[in-house]
Amino acid sequence: KKSPSPIVNTEVIMDIIKRRKLVILEGVPGTGKTHIYKSIKKEKYFKYTRFLTFHPSSDYSTFVGGIRPGKNETTGKLVFNPTKGHLLKILDESKKGRVLLWIDELNRANVPRVFGDLISLIGNKKPPKLRIPNVGIIEAEEKLSLTKDQIKNLHIVATMNTSDRSVTPLDAALRRRFNFIRLQPMSKVELFEVDDTNKDIDFRAIEEEITCFEQLNECLNKNMGVDAMMGHSYL
Repeated sequence: KKSPSPIVNTEVIMDIIKRRKLVILEGVPGTGKTHIYKSIKKEKYFKYTRFLTFHPSSDYSTFVGGIRPGKNETTGKLVFNPTKGHLLKILDESKKGRVLLWIDELNRANVPRVFGDLISLIGNKKPPKLRIPNVGIIEAEEKLSLTKDQIKNLHIVATMNTSDRSVTPLDAALRRRFNFIRLQPMSKVELFEVDDTNKDIDFRAIEEEITCFEQLNECLNKNMGVDAMMGHSYL
């Protein structure tokens, strides 16, 4: 949603993340997606945060877990051990309190392949027990299940660059579970409202440049579409 200033924007999105827990922020580069993460982290609402960036080679073994090479401490020989991925590690942390998994450039990877069976646990108030072998879970705990507290404490926020055409579309299962928020480039009026609330920023000193920036975005939007616009962070 469009909002009058990045301060209000962050507060609104923070409130949505607290209530909805599964959120995807989409928009062109420079609309403040990473800024929101930094602001949320400073508030220390979450006991633990983890920042990931997806790329085309991201897969199930690194995100959920799999067999990883290592060295035997006694013999020094190469061994392959079941190892937990980022998601299982943050699920362990969710036993202690609220946690935030922030995924940057979500649609850079093949998301269904990366999430795998774990998609049935996410966003499900009564998740089934899943048998996930070879991901660092000891034999007695091969059936992974989440407690109510873990489900309550887990928050996942992902970002999508809508101007990037070399990305993988999201499947319907993921779209049903996440709440999408569109971030738009700020207008001249909105930037001046930020100027009134932030003494470190003097947008009125570059009013001519802001007018040019706004006209450029109007031209890009009219001729190429909303995903061709530039974010206000470029100012």
